[in-house]
Amino acid sequence: YDFLCDAGVEFIQFIPVVERLADETTARDGLKLHAPGDIQGELTEWSVRPEEFGEFLVAIFDHWIKRDVGKIFVMNIEWAFANFVGAPRAVCHHQPTCGRSVIVEHNGDVYACDHYVYPQYRLGNMH
Repeated sequence: YDFLCDAGVEFIQFIPVVERLADETTARDGLKLHAPGDIQGELTEWSVRPEEFGEFLVAIFDHWIKRDVGKIFVMNIEWAFANFVGAPRAVCHHQPTCGRSVIVEHNGDVYACDHYVYPQYRLGNMH
C-alpha cells in the first residue's frame, strides 16, 4: 500500500487470487483450473484464503482511514461503502445482475464478463 501511494497511485484495487483445481470434466476441456463460480474444486496452494484477505483489507482500511481519506481511493473500500449507503453500484460484481461488460478476446471470441472467459461462457465470435 505504502509503495503504491509513494509512487503517486491514487486509485488502488486489491484482487485476491482464488483458483480451484479442475476436475476430470473441466480437464477434458483443456483447462487446469475451474471456472469462476464453481466452488466444488480444491483450492490451489497459491490461493488467498478468505480470512487472510479479510485481515489484509482491515489492515489497509485502518492505515487508509488514519491518513489517506480523500487522497487515495481504495476501490474495495469505496465499493463496500457505496453499497452500505445505498449508492449506485460501480462494479459488476456488486450489481444485482451480471453481464453488462462485453469482453472481446484477441481471436474475436465474445464473453459477457472478464471473470468468465471460459469455453462454456463464450457468447460467439465477432468474425
